[in-house]
Amino acid sequence: MYINYSTFVRLYNEVEREKDLDMYIAERGWQDWMGDDVDDVDEVIDVLRTTYEAARSDFKGLREMLGISQADMIRTYNIPARTLKQWEYGEREPAEHVRKLLAYAVTMETLNRRMRNNIAEKTSKDSCGRDLRNNKSSVRC
Repeated sequence: MYINYSTFVRLYNEVEREKDLDMYIAERGWQDWMGDDVDDVDEVIDVLRTTYEAARSDFKGLREMLGISQADMIRTYNIPARTLKQWEYGEREPAEHVRKLLAYAVTMETLNRRMRNNIAEKTSKDSCGRDLRNNKSSVRC
């Protein structure tokens, strides 16, 4: 599910007012950005949960959400090595607009990875839910 940057910033800012993840999700209600064609409420919850996690994370936490090394973060986002280390060790904080841009990038990358994994998982199972990659059985369900 895609959310544009201005919607993300609004959701991000709302995290600051809500200290509890479950309440944050529950109080959002149905909003225009969710669209009429959302088939899976779990997708919406995943967007809200991931946004909440990104907004609550420090810089190191954002990198850890992606599961990448400092070197990969430097290469991927063109962050000078010294700057990244200062942010991670708390010697400096990124400017608020930079922090939100990075949180948006991390949120969207995290959601895209989950979506790709879900698609791969769904396409690797037969109509009975058996794993097609390892199933050598000719038994029908």
